[in-house]
Amino acid sequence: MIFDKANELDKNDPLKDFQGLFTKPSNLIYLDGNSLGMLPKITSKRMEQVINDEWGQELIGSWNKNWLELNKRVENKLGQIINADAQEIFVGDSTSINLYKLAKALMQSKKYQKNFVTDNLNFPSDRYILSGIADYDNITYQEIIFDDLGEANLPKIEHSFKNHPGIYCFSLTTYLSAYLYPVKKINRLAKKFNSIVIWDFSHAIGAVEIDVKQQEILAAVGCTYKHLNGGPGAPGFLFVEKETNKSMLTPIQGWFGHSKTFDFADEYQKGAGSKQYKVGTPNILSLAAMECGLDITLEATVSTIRSKNLTMAKFVQDYIQDELKIFGVEVFGPTNELSRGGHLTVTHSENWRICKALQEIAAPKIITDFRPDSFMRIAFTPLYTSYEELAYFLNSLKNILETKSYLSIDSSRPEVT
Repeated sequence: MIFDKANELDKNDPLKDFQGLFTKPSNLIYLDGNSLGMLPKITSKRMEQVINDEWGQELIGSWNKNWLELNKRVENKLGQIINADAQEIFVGDSTSINLYKLAKALMQSKKYQKNFVTDNLNFPSDRYILSGIADYDNITYQEIIFDDLGEANLPKIEHSFKNHPGIYCFSLTTYLSAYLYPVKKINRLAKKFNSIVIWDFSHAIGAVEIDVKQQEILAAVGCTYKHLNGGPGAPGFLFVEKETNKSMLTPIQGWFGHSKTFDFADEYQKGAGSKQYKVGTPNILSLAAMECGLDITLEATVSTIRSKNLTMAKFVQDYIQDELKIFGVEVFGPTNELSRGGHLTVTHSENWRICKALQEIAAPKIITDFRPDSFMRIAFTPLYTSYEELAYFLNSLKNILETKSYLSIDSSRPEVT
């Protein structure tokens, strides 16, 4: 029954041809694209070109011939995905470094009270960064604590804006439950109480539609190795709305952020727009790899990706409700697909051993994602995942739960799960 439904959905899938654009290992179903996206086939060819031709043959001449333009081109393409102007985007460094630059620059702009606020749904690294700046600069750092880690409490956020205005940071899609914030509503609340929100797009970009203009987003950071398939350690990015940026000065003033990079002037003069956030030499190899993933996303369109994502979520959630709930499996976080990003999280007391069983017992091997202490994250990655693969996953999961075969799996855990 579930396979019949999956086959029908696959026949009518507008993205079915995109699966062939990715390197898909045989006898493996991959449902962890919210941690690391799959390898686009074109990336391997592109890397050969950059390494063998541009670096190997052209050497330093490739800066003028290829590489300076590459950085600009990638920023323009990322801007298209979120409806931002190219001069509002910087691609490079990591998400954490970019958050440091934005948070510190906003603090020093004196437009907002020196008060950092986030919540306990935010990715831990973001919280470390903000807390670290606050400690170093002796300013206030606070966290909004929600009792339910599955989704935010909006009245609590509004109360915080009212009583603690300042510089806020939220994950657009939360890493644990994929809760999707009502972005525009929160931005308007922030503005009302003389605050600003830095949004972390890391778990959202490429999976849900983002329009920085329509959603009134003023500042954001994110990564490109998840739903954008940029590769392990792919560059992060930041976005600053151009009017907001005018009063900001990056705290890390590097030569590539200088208005005239190659004049080697004695004094720093910030570059126009997002250029000031460049620090050192762009990471050409990873930028070239990342561009391949951006091209695929632009061709597919995020709206089409999101539409399939929602259908996949319903397909899985309905099966969990009908077939797996009796085994103690529960959906964690939003039950409404529209309030959730690109993955679904389920709880079970034995989820770690179940995740291992899916890899060690199931055929084909199935990779999901585990987060302590009892969360399994299932990524819906419409560019390379079929409904048939989801059906195999659900069928295997039911078999493991029915037979309790996970009990034969040891509970040892590697560093990366």
